[in-house]
Formats: sequence, C-alpha cells, structure tokens
Amino acid sequence: MTKYKISEIAKLTNVTVKAIRIYEEKNLISSSRDEESNYRNFSKEVVESVHTIKLLQNLGLTLNEISLIFNSRKDSDLLLKDLLKKQLVETSNQINTLSERKKILTNIIEKYSNVKDNLICQLTAREREVFMGITTGFSKLDKLLASNDLEKISQVLVIAAHAGMGKTALTIHIAYNLLEQTNKPICFFSTEYDHREWAKRIAIQKCEDDQGKIEDVVEEIKNKPIYYRHNKEISMDEIFSKVSELNTNLGAIVIDYFQDIRGDGTYKAKMIKELSTVARCPVLVISTVNKKSAARPMAEDLVDHKVLREIYDKLLIVSRSGEVVLTDNKKIAHIDVYDSFGEESSSVHLVWDGSYCSYSDQL
Repeated sequence: MTKYKISEIAKLTNVTVKAIRIYEEKNLISSSRDEESNYRNFSKEVVESVHTIKLLQNLGLTLNEISLIFNSRKDSDLLLKDLLKKQLVETSNQINTLSERKKILTNIIEKYSNVKDNLICQLTAREREVFMGITTGFSKLDKLLASNDLEKISQVLVIAAHAGMGKTALTIHIAYNLLEQTNKPICFFSTEYDHREWAKRIAIQKCEDDQGKIEDVVEEIKNKPIYYRHNKEISMDEIFSKVSELNTNLGAIVIDYFQDIRGDGTYKAKMIKELSTVARCPVLVISTVNKKSAARPMAEDLVDHKVLREIYDKLLIVSRSGEVVLTDNKKIAHIDVYDSFGEESSSVHLVWDGSYCSYSDQL
C-alpha cells in the first residue's frame, strides 16, 4: 500500500501542511505513525478526502459542517443537501448584495467624479456600510478591517485580552460607532453589565471633556435604539430568539463574553456564525486569553481558540506596552489583528486613557 508523508499530500492536493494538520485535528482524515522514523503516513484515500474537503469548503461549508457530514453514519447525503440549500440561499443574498453594490458604485461615480481625498466624508451611511464594512471609528484600525468579502457586513469580530486591558471599552467604542454610522439599533448581551452600566461606560467615553455631563448623557444614550439583555445564565439559543423577536435591521450585536455564555463551545460558536448571517450585521464577541500567556498574547493564546478560529473573520487581541508610558493614565495600546486563518495580518497602536476607559488614534 502506497504511503505519503504530509508534505507529499500537501503537494498532491495543493493544500498547505497547516491545513492538513487542521483536517486531522477535526478527524476529517487520519494517519498512521511509521515505527522507525515516527513520521505520520497517509494513505492514497486521504488525497481524495482532502480534495472533497476543499470542494465542500469552496461551496461555502465550514469545517464543522464538513465534519458532521463525514462523521454522519446515516443520512449524510440528506445533510449535505440541506447544507447546500442553505448555501444557495446565502448565494442569492450575495447576488442581491452585488446588485446593490453595482447601483451604489454607479451613483458614487456620478456624484463624486471630482472628489478625491474627501470622498469618504461625503458617502452616505449606507454607502459606507456596503463598501467599508465595519467602521470602528479608528482610521488605523479601519484599514486593517477593510475587506472585499461579499459578506463583510456579517462579520464575526472577536476582541480578546487579559483582564483589565480594555477589551470591553474597545468593543463599546466600535459598537456605538456602528450605531452612529448606520443609524441602526445595536444589541448588547452581557453576563456582567446591565443596561445602565453599559450606558454609563459609553457616556464616560463620550464625556472626556466634561465629566459633569455623564448623567445627562447616560439618559440620552438610554433613549437611543440600544437593546440590552443582562443575564448571568444567558445562552446562545436565548440570544438568537431575542434577536429574532426584534424583527429589525441591526447595526451590531455584542456578546459579552463568550466563555460565560452557557453551553458547549462548538455549539456556541456555530450559533454565533449563524447569527451574523441571519441578522446580516457584525457580531462583536468579547473573549479572554489564557492567564499564563505572555503580556502580549498571540492568537493561539485565545481561550477556546480551536472553536473560535472556525468562525471569526478577524481577531483583535488587545495589550499594552509597559515600555512606553505617556502620562500616569495614558499608555500605548497594541491591537494585534489576525485573519480568519489565524495569521497575524498587522497591528496598530492606539492610545489608552485609563481616566475615561477610552481609546484614541492620536497622542
């Protein structure tokens, strides 16, 4: 029987070694160990399996969905058919999105043919949403999150850090900015903060220049289209149900935070991805990193990394520089951005102001 090394499988299938290792972790393929060299050996059938996996991925199925098909002893054909029907619906939505992009692009060309540097400022909220995706309010970060992905308005953005690093403050800033940019309601689902605490945290950021106005701004924010759900025992089924009940177009959904939501990690992750697609808006998921990880964690330090990397479009890991202290309260914050393959695309530096639990682009 012919045996192949992992590098040979990669060459035969035009798939990276890293991807093959992930397939093996998911039990989509298997290998045996050579007793002498201790190298992993793969059979000829694995080549066909890898080709099938790539085909299903190209058809839009996730590795978790492919795993369900591969491991289903009964009705695997029916399961595949149902999943492909779901992809057909999503493809139709993509076609509608492309049609809208075409109309907006034509409109932009007609309206802004003489505009150069100030083009972004003159776009409508909908035009910015369609062509820029998530707008965080930080120009440096927006450049890293910009994407040509047709479903970018349905992104899953995971924001993670050690405790006390300001991941919630960053999430609040992004979510509230989406409300103001899109004029659409936002939802907060939290196991920690109730609606008044969330409103106060937003108000503190907005009142840097006049903290005496916080209470007035809190009341103003509470009257905005922001939906809150505070429950220490909240589940993804409940979140999904509440969003469905709202029956309205949303600007963003915030889940605070992943590890405290009840249920199995794989199931929670799958439901979050489905939620972003059904709600057609960004879902911002706050997470944590392993306590023993370095002061500047990496993607693999993310708690529940294996399940979350299957669903996130971007991962933001927040940390602070201990080397550069601007003032007693201001420090340099690192925002390391990882793409959906777990590769670090780049990083940006923001200024963290501990006095107001806020970030800014400028010193």
